Amino acid sequence: DNGSHFISELTQAVVQQCNTTHVLTTPYHPMSNGQTERFNATLAPSLAKLRFDTNRPDPQYEIGDLVLIKVLDKSSKLKEQFEGPYR
Repeated sequence: DNGSHFISELTQAVVQQCNTTHVLTTPYHPMSNGQTERFNATLAPSLAKLRFDTNRPDPQYEIGDLVLIKVLDKSSKLKEQFEGPYR
């Protein structure tokens, strides 16, 4: 998505500070965002569970929490890949 909030000065500063590359997708092409949307669908429940398990009063998370969730997401994909469609 090329929304103004994704290309703002603040976003650019964060991208630069984190030394990452910000890739924009083609507007009006939802399939481009499929992988990101799937990750977000995994991220939200994982953060809710983390918040509940750690009794955090506010949704302030460390970068390690997000990295852990990304690793868990990738490991579940690898597990599915090697298990195949039939169990």
